[in-house]
Amino acid sequence: MDDAVDFDDSVKAFFVKYSWDTFQSKHLKYLEIPAYDLETGLAVDQVCHITDQKVNDHDCDCLGKALIAMKPDNLKQLYLTNNDIGDKGCAAVAGAAAAVPNLELLYLARNHIGNDGLAALAEKASRSSMWQLVLTENEPIGDAGAIALAQAVSKEPSTAFVNLKWLFLDSTSIGDKGVEALADAMVSGLPSIERLALHNCKLTNKGLGHLARAIEKGALAKCQYLYVQKNNFDAEGKHMLKAATKPRGIKVHFGWPPPLPGVDY
Repeated sequence: MDDAVDFDDSVKAFFVKYSWDTFQSKHLKYLEIPAYDLETGLAVDQVCHITDQKVNDHDCDCLGKALIAMKPDNLKQLYLTNNDIGDKGCAAVAGAAAAVPNLELLYLARNHIGNDGLAALAEKASRSSMWQLVLTENEPIGDAGAIALAQAVSKEPSTAFVNLKWLFLDSTSIGDKGVEALADAMVSGLPSIERLALHNCKLTNKGLGHLARAIEKGALAKCQYLYVQKNNFDAEGKHMLKAATKPRGIKVHFGWPPPLPGVDY
């Protein structure tokens, strides 16, 4: 981390907002919650949780400024779950993700991120070191966001998100067109994917067919688990995808029972 970083007043206020003094637990009578200083935590901790705190786009802008200035070597996991983050906030976090040299995990589940936010991640964070990106339950993300991600991967298949092992885009509004673009991009890009989550989206048989054809062309060569349950497909779609994945050892979660040892998924 760079020494003697001089932050502006908005960043200083952000640090104060998400820091606290020692206080007594509301639930356990004799438990004392230790004080926490966010600026220090970002500088020295491996994990940062700012979850369930109503973090908004302005907060993310301040966080982004702080991380870009600090470039903390220790920070590996950043959790911003269940907040009020939209596209502008996601764009700020995306810029920060690119600046943190050893970031492994970016968790943005249960926010209000849409297509522009995912497009910003695709543009700004494609060369990040992170291996896990979680955008679960960001309902505004749809086909346009998935297409933007696919375009970034197709443009630079040898460098864009090459470390990414877990990509969670579940419980969004991504449909067949978005998955078609993503599937095509994975034929030459996203070589490290081990888990791809697309469950509870807007996929039909057509979307599963796109995935199946891409896998037959070499996509998802290292994939272990593919999640597509709670989509609008039937036995035909399941058969197409299963025919492509099973010979390659990819376990697909179509619904209950999940892909477990001894279960013919």
